[in-house]
Amino acid sequence: MTWSRFFDAFEPMHALVVEADGQRLGLAHYLFQRSTMRIEPSCYLQDLFTVAAAR
Repeated sequence: MTWSRFFDAFEPMHALVVEADGQRLGLAHYLFQRSTMRIEPSCYLQDLFTVAAAR
């Protein structure tokens, strides 16, 4: 279900992958959610993974 949400244009959930020289170095999952303190949605970083050598 999670992966289908990343590819659904109507879902506020997204994923990013960082690559360099053909190697995957990192992955981030983020989503936009409503806030009681702001009119516009807030960006929430759900997961952040990086290989040790890229930190």
